[in-house]
Parts: sequence; structure tokens; C-alpha cells
Amino acid sequence: MKVKFALDHFGLESVAAHASTPGAKVMPCPEIGPTMVELHVGRRRVRTRRIVVLRDARGDALSGLPPSGTDARAVEPAIDITGAVLPPDPGGADTEGLAISPDGSFWVADEYGPSLLHVDPDGSVLERWVPAGTEALFAGAHYPIRGALPPLAGRRRLNRGFEGLALSADGRFLHLAFQSPLAHPDEKAGLRARHVRLWTLDSASGALVAEHLYRLDKPGTFARDNDIGKIDRADLKLCDLAALPSGDLLVLERASATAKLYRIRLDPERALGRDLERRRDHARHRGAERR
Repeated sequence: MKVKFALDHFGLESVAAHASTPGAKVMPCPEIGPTMVELHVGRRRVRTRRIVVLRDARGDALSGLPPSGTDARAVEPAIDITGAVLPPDPGGADTEGLAISPDGSFWVADEYGPSLLHVDPDGSVLERWVPAGTEALFAGAHYPIRGALPPLAGRRRLNRGFEGLALSADGRFLHLAFQSPLAHPDEKAGLRARHVRLWTLDSASGALVAEHLYRLDKPGTFARDNDIGKIDRADLKLCDLAALPSGDLLVLERASATAKLYRIRLDPERALGRDLERRRDHARHRGAERR
């Protein structure tokens, strides 16, 4: 949880010294890591069908701790309930989106890298795809690391990495949504930006097949949030994706108290390598049509 939330809702004054630390998060139980739970929702009750803990090649459960950072690449510091900074873990993950492949394996989106974890049906990490050039930050993880993702992915804002994830029906393509506009070319530009990148990747290689821009709604249209207090573009985010049989995507866009659900169709002319001159001439146009 965020430091402000810990202070406001739990009165956890021991973490107050980190209130102004960018991206700091409080982890009361750092030993608890990513776990997938399959539920059956019946008419009167919800039942747990299975629990799958994400594990490394040694069989050890993954932690939720962040990897280390560099001067050029910040990471979210993890704080325990006493206010102490927790040590980094190159194999830890902040898991978000989830998709199931036709072969029963899973794809899991991570905010830290941001990265993608390919996980077999029993929860063992087969491979982790990270932005090219950041592999050293994950050295020491007890599973394979590959710099399969474009380096630009590393320009995510703190706590705003990969969030939404969907897989095409045939399992060939992964659709990924960053949670917010990238901090590119710098943090200030990311805070002012209104467009979030949607990437389509080849699920076999990680190659970027297409890139689209999703235009966020204006902050003033998030009614409940505006009733609570003023919000701006930096408060908006994409939180989930779902692939439809038609090839369209469902996108969940929200602030803190207001959520919107859109059906979008990806423009095939925005695919990389196609009509490049037109892409340059219309760089400011959106690449995802809401329906």
C-alpha cells in the first residue's frame, strides 16, 4: 500500500519519514508473494478451485519485493511496518494482468520491470521478459531472464508499469497496456501526456508487432472523483484488458472512485512497418477507436 494510505487509514506513523519518497510502498508481510487463485462464483457462494503460487526453478515462492535500481532507473522502495527499507529481490514481482495460453500456461504482467512472466500450469516461472538493457537488474533471479522487450518499456512511471494483459484467441499475440503514459522523454512529459501505449507482442519471441495509442478521457469526466476533490491527468490509468472473439479489446479506464469500460478496435494501419509516412504525419492522432 502507499505510504499516504498507511498513514491516513491505519495511523502507521512509523512510515511517516517516507511520505515524500517517490513510489514508496509499505509491505506489512513481505514474505507473501504473487499467487494465482481460481474461483468458482456460484449463485450463493464463492468457492476456491485452486491456488497456484508463483515459484522459481528451485521451487521457492517469489516475493513481492522490487529489484535493485540504478542512478538512471528508479525503482519503488519497499518499506516494512517499522519504516525500515527492505532489501531488493531480483526475482521479486509486482504482478498485475493475467492471461491463460491454449496450452494451459500463464502470462503474468509485472509493474516493476515492467516485465512479462511466462509461467507453467503449476506456477513455475519458465522465463521473464524484461526491457532490453535491464537484464543486469534481475541477475540473481532463479529462473531465465531475457531482454525481449523494447528498451522504451523501461521509461514507465513508478508504480505504473504493465497493468492490463490479454491474449489473442489463438495464443499468438499478447496485448499489453501500460498503466499510464510513459515518462518519455522525461517525467514531466509523462505527467502531462494523455495517451497510453497499447502494445501487441509476438507471444513466441516478444517482438513488438504493433503499437497503438489510447487517449484517456478528460479528468473532469470522472464524476465521483471530482466530487471528492480535484484530479488531473496524472491520476488516470488503464487497469485491465480483455480480448473479445471479434479481435476487439475491452479496456478498463479509471481514476480512484470512477471506472469506465470501453470496447476498442485496434487500427491495423498502425502496425509497425506499415505506412510509416502516414504515421509521422498523423503522430498526434489516436490509434485506438472507441466503440
